[in-house]
Amino acid sequence: MAGPNNPASKFLETIRNKFLHQHLRQPTRLRENQIPSLLDLIFTNEEEMIEDIAYLDSIGKSDHVGIIFKMICYTNPVNKNINVRKLNFQRGDYEAIKEDLYTIDCDFLNNIDGIENAWTYFTEHLQTIIEKHIPVSRVQHSSRPHNPEIDKEARAAIALKRRKWYKYLNSKTPENFQSYQAARNNATKIIKKSKYKYEEDLSLKINTNPKLFWSRARSKTKTKSTIGGIEAGNGTITTNNEETANVLNTFFASVFVNDGDLPLPVFIPRQVNSLLTDIFISEETVFKAIKRINPNKSPGPDNLHPKFICETADVIKKPLSIIYRKSLDESTLPKDWNRAIVTPIFKKEQKKKLIITGPSA
Repeated sequence: MAGPNNPASKFLETIRNKFLHQHLRQPTRLRENQIPSLLDLIFTNEEEMIEDIAYLDSIGKSDHVGIIFKMICYTNPVNKNINVRKLNFQRGDYEAIKEDLYTIDCDFLNNIDGIENAWTYFTEHLQTIIEKHIPVSRVQHSSRPHNPEIDKEARAAIALKRRKWYKYLNSKTPENFQSYQAARNNATKIIKKSKYKYEEDLSLKINTNPKLFWSRARSKTKTKSTIGGIEAGNGTITTNNEETANVLNTFFASVFVNDGDLPLPVFIPRQVNSLLTDIFISEETVFKAIKRINPNKSPGPDNLHPKFICETADVIKKPLSIIYRKSLDESTLPKDWNRAIVTPIFKKEQKKKLIITGPSA
């Protein structure tokens, strides 16, 4: 076994320290009367950057096989200069929101016929109040995205370094070059300081807001876990979410295993000492349930942000308790409660193809 100072050991240790992925798995050097060996390597810092590796015949008299593969490349989105409107619930005027929420007529809500009508009445009031008191932020997608690691001081140092460089290009004197060197060294120092401060601040916030960590991790990766277009049955690629969902649904239905006429499991009868004939829902119970919601999560299909719900819990607890009570009495749920946002997550193989794996294959 090679020691730690052996070049081979240092090479392997470097690969591990850099978290690199080696994509080739078959021998790439074949010579008569010799054991085939894997000499050609493909390294990337992300496992999903290489796909469709093909091992071909050697070129000319070479004893190395030919290798063809696809490398996933990324470009800026087409709509990079389009402004996107986004409600900023973190900067909402919640005192004014609470005052408007008190205008909801709970007696009228309680007397509305049907849980669907009651939920619609409540959510329409909420949406009107949200549009009135939640500010709108415009998110601009640009070809040069904002780097949160670089603060205002660092950006100013970078700008000064560039000005010094352009000045030196126009007049290449020793004084101008020394001035540029000083600005460059100062910018490097301030950038390191800015990055350290950003990471330190991030480490303090991660415990209460884990989304910051995952946002940071995604910003450092080129491949995405989400699924874009996938191949339909006729070989074409889906172009929107509805088509993708239909193809996935058809695929999962095709691999579903029908147990047929197999006997159902036998359940042991349970001894019931008391019957649950009703569920009591108080405003305090609703308030405590709301306070357990994580305000940093994303909203669901109803577009009611958890931040908004948590901040207004002491006001909306009464209308919500009425709605929950009405839902229990009618044994019915509003349609919004049956909706969900489903995001397929890529695991392995090729993102565009549905490949059956496991016992059902």
